[in-house]
Amino acid sequence: MISTEARDCQALIRQLMAKHKQIALQWIPGHCQIIGNKHTDALAEKGAKITQTHIGETCYHSIKLHLKQVFQSVYRYELEIKLPQKPWKQEISKIPDWPRRKAVAEFRLRVGHDCLGARLHRIAIRPDPYCMLCSLLEPMNRNHLGQCTAVFKRTECERYWEARATKKIFKWNPLTTRPKGRPKYRWEDIIQDLGQMKIKNLLTCVQDRANWKDVVEKAKTSN
Repeated sequence: MISTEARDCQALIRQLMAKHKQIALQWIPGHCQIIGNKHTDALAEKGAKITQTHIGETCYHSIKLHLKQVFQSVYRYELEIKLPQKPWKQEISKIPDWPRRKAVAEFRLRVGHDCLGARLHRIAIRPDPYCMLCSLLEPMNRNHLGQCTAVFKRTECERYWEARATKKIFKWNPLTTRPKGRPKYRWEDIIQDLGQMKIKNLLTCVQDRANWKDVVEKAKTSN
């Protein structure tokens, strides 16, 4: 929609063009005591406040960009409200300027977003919070990470990454073909079977050949 001021300007331009006058637009510094300058500034400010109406249809890209900006602004607003209430906000500043690998592990363990069994159970990804790497039947959290018998690194940071790598192995699903009668068991399935059989001190049991043979025979009969 064109304002009345814009229509007046267009009419004046047509009149000047009909008289074969040359029209030039020139920038004039503000507040230099030129006649009509302040009036022009007032009209420009008034025109900037007029709501623009689109005659044609809005393209998909413009709608997508607009929705993205709206959602980002809403997300930032909600984040600014929730951020002071987060307990880990103060913990971020306490982490020294360590290498990325060590700093990431320390941050995840401090704030509790550590991708270990206890948290994955809390957000409904795992059915139980217990450690699937050892036979201690304890919740897999930061406290258990230092006691897990399936992790051998010394520092807490290295134990965290080793537990993550070991978990990937346990979660790995065999893809190769197997002979008939040998199902594609994952390591996680085997550990769950051992847990149901209530076998303690798994490493010691594996090292004893005769004892481990008894465990295998017991597992065959239990299935």
